[in-house]
Amino acid sequence: MELVTFETAVEKLCADWTLDVAKLLNDAGEAVAKRSDVLRGKIKSLPVPQKSDEKEISQLPARINEILGQESVRLKGLIEMKLVIKIDVKARRLTIDGSEMRGAITALRR
Repeated sequence: MELVTFETAVEKLCADWTLDVAKLLNDAGEAVAKRSDVLRGKIKSLPVPQKSDEKEISQLPARINEILGQESVRLKGLIEMKLVIKIDVKARRLTIDGSEMRGAITALRR
């Protein structure tokens, strides 16, 4: 009987731990999503270079994602984000329609 009581107490502690960690991971996933929204907004608000060649301007979406990948290499596997970017070369206007995320962190937002 003593062993059953002990195991029951361990099960309860483990269940509580699981619920607490799941909440913390959910909170982390939400925080990452909010911070990603901030990044999109800040990049979108940057003025597009006005004097650069149109060919260079047309390559900005790919270059932005390349920079994002380089700067976030430490997070590879955990989270990898690619921005969905369009550029109006003539108007020199950048739009970000969203992002694509993959990696383990994406499982936290389900």
